[in-house]
Amino acid sequence: MFDSENAIDLYNHKHGLGSEPSTPPRVTPPPPDPIGKFSGVMFGDYYSYDRWHQDQISSTNTNNVQGQQGFWLRRIYLTYDLALSEKFTTRLRLEANSNGQFQSPGNLNPFIKDAYLKWTFTHEQVATLGIQPSLTFDWFEGWYGLRHIEKTPADLYRIDSSRDLGVSVSGPINAVKNLAYAVQYGNESGTGSETDKYEIWRFEGRYVADTGVALEGLYSFAKRPGAQDRTTAQGIVGWRGKAFRLSGQYLHQKRENANTAGPIRRSTSGPASATGSSRPRRRTFSFASTTSRARSQA
Repeated sequence: MFDSENAIDLYNHKHGLGSEPSTPPRVTPPPPDPIGKFSGVMFGDYYSYDRWHQDQISSTNTNNVQGQQGFWLRRIYLTYDLALSEKFTTRLRLEANSNGQFQSPGNLNPFIKDAYLKWTFTHEQVATLGIQPSLTFDWFEGWYGLRHIEKTPADLYRIDSSRDLGVSVSGPINAVKNLAYAVQYGNESGTGSETDKYEIWRFEGRYVADTGVALEGLYSFAKRPGAQDRTTAQGIVGWRGKAFRLSGQYLHQKRENANTAGPIRRSTSGPASATGSSRPRRRTFSFASTTSRARSQA
């Protein structure tokens, strides 16, 4: 008796009965397990005030810090990235910050910085759902790469939040090389939850050439309670090389305010900045930013 077709084929082949062993059935391997990765960033310093040039910290803080010293954690990131498959990835990031105050410094309370699911579909298009970076300055900070030196004007002047809870679609425009787009619809509530019926639309287009030249345009419109709507327009042009980078940015935001005589317009130009290095250990950097504020009367 034979326990399988393979056993019969082997017996016939061994005794010259003319039968060839059959090809074993093809077994489909199981899908790979999801790949997860923990990562983190933590930085701080040890400070010491040997001498202080005034008797108190400020007009509102009468503490004297002369002789004060100690360790201080400034910011902490704890991130978990999980690749569910080739098309689906997710991220959860916790952040904790110090408020930098000598009076009532408080605790390092963590909060959710990122919590989103990404789906990569046809022709490298990406859909993102959850708490995610806002389009206003996420690409510019990543492309310029000097966030540790200075914030971009949109972040510095709090034109928009660095995160928003919503949905976005982005990806390359395949008909034109190096051209990409992004559309985002969110609560305009930062990392918090929605408490009203108003949302924000953000639209972005960018061109990044192989030569290092980059162009970006952004427009957003946010509905707010009390007719305090906000409209933002941004234009960026820059060039980035191995040893030098240069960029200019124009940023304009119109804020409707029902409690004033007319709309408030904020215009910011910058950063007009450059950085370069002639040797690996010698580096120069300059940053300039200007801002103007005008109010039109009704």
